[in-house]
Amino acid sequence: MARHADVIALLEPVRRLRTALAMAEYSSTHHVSKMLKLAHPLIEVRSVPGIAPGPGYVGHDELRRYFAEAAKHEARAAAVIHRAEVTERGNVLAAGELISTRNQASGAISAWFVYRFRDGLISAVETYLDVETAREQARRRIDGHDLSNTLHLPSQ
Repeated sequence: MARHADVIALLEPVRRLRTALAMAEYSSTHHVSKMLKLAHPLIEVRSVPGIAPGPGYVGHDELRRYFAEAAKHEARAAAVIHRAEVTERGNVLAAGELISTRNQASGAISAWFVYRFRDGLISAVETYLDVETAREQARRRIDGHDLSNTLHLPSQ
């Protein structure tokens, strides 16, 4: 019979996938308050150069300012996820498109997103334009992100 802790460990990858997909949807639709409920207070969002106005944002306050400024300029960057997986480090690697809209004009590019977790919340979102860099980054531990991000699945 499975122990409670083993069941929780088996469900953690599903919870992380669901959280990452919800984060992508809430940020794409500018539901900032819902998005921030999934985000660690010190969340780091690293942007693709040329897509977002800055290289990255840290914390809830900076993300609120980003979305307020984007709304003023009628700009949106939407992540559309086509597939996602949980890496051995417990990060979520998602593939899809980054759709950028500004003043009625829009464009889409292939993009890969890495979601990192801390204390059950998303602690970082990184966007990459090539799959190999995204895979490499999803497999490694980033300074400041503790090893509790690593999933420990029960042995069979």
